[in-house]
Amino acid sequence: MSLKPLNQNDFQMKIIKDLGMLYPNQNSKNMIRYAIFECSKCKIHFKSRVVDSKRNKQKYCKSCSNKNKITKEIKQLNQDDFEMKIIEDTDYIRNKITNNRKAIFECNKCKKHFKINVTSVKHNKQKTCKKCCETNKIHGMSDMRIYNIWTGIKCRVNTKTSNEKNKKNYSSRGIGVCNEWKNSFESFYIWAINNGYKKTLTIDRIDNNKGYYPENCRWTDYFTQAQNKRKLSLKNTSGYKGVSKHSSSDEKFVARITYKNKHYYIGIFDSARDAAIAYDNFARKNNFNDVILNF
Repeated sequence: MSLKPLNQNDFQMKIIKDLGMLYPNQNSKNMIRYAIFECSKCKIHFKSRVVDSKRNKQKYCKSCSNKNKITKEIKQLNQDDFEMKIIEDTDYIRNKITNNRKAIFECNKCKKHFKINVTSVKHNKQKTCKKCCETNKIHGMSDMRIYNIWTGIKCRVNTKTSNEKNKKNYSSRGIGVCNEWKNSFESFYIWAINNGYKKTLTIDRIDNNKGYYPENCRWTDYFTQAQNKRKLSLKNTSGYKGVSKHSSSDEKFVARITYKNKHYYIGIFDSARDAAIAYDNFARKNNFNDVILNF
């Protein structure tokens, strides 16, 4: 296949060498004419499609074209367009995908200097830094333990943000959080303070089959919360907490209880119900009030 010689007058860049028809890559079905050109700005030689350089009147290599485009777009920032004081214009900063113009602003509240996209501040009329002031603008407690407990509750029951383990233990069982707490940290905070919140305590659901709402939650220590697990595990076959079938007889049932890392053997009984009653009586007699009882 004979090709017409390239005419230098058709191109804005100097032609170094005509490479002829080539396959762009291994998966290509059609051949495309390539040539080596010299960038009019940086004088670097690079390979490019002939048709692109001709139709687009290309003058520069890609690197110089991008820099030239950005230079043309840059205008001095007008302080009247922003709600925060401009400290320094850092121009365009390249990320993995696009070039975003960034600048350093001064937060109106905490007076900290921070770098952010110019368009975000301009279009959203931002007045404070999001990292601290935006989060703390209502209650100022985002760095406190009780705020982390609140966000942890919402994360556990959220089907979109929770992991598979949490989905199995919470959302798949229909356990959620009431709208009063879900939509307002202040409501949760007021309830917590009025119901015995301390830094040494954790939030615990009284009935593990129900969700997070004021009537079903309390503040307990880690041990009490560990005791307050689901009434029955998936492996439980007796139907009662602390009751299991005897190893040598399917007609006999054994009652055991664990409290404060100590194991107590209660006895062997003819029915699962009798064993459960004995379990409850033993717990009440020894003031094991933190353990969920069967009856």
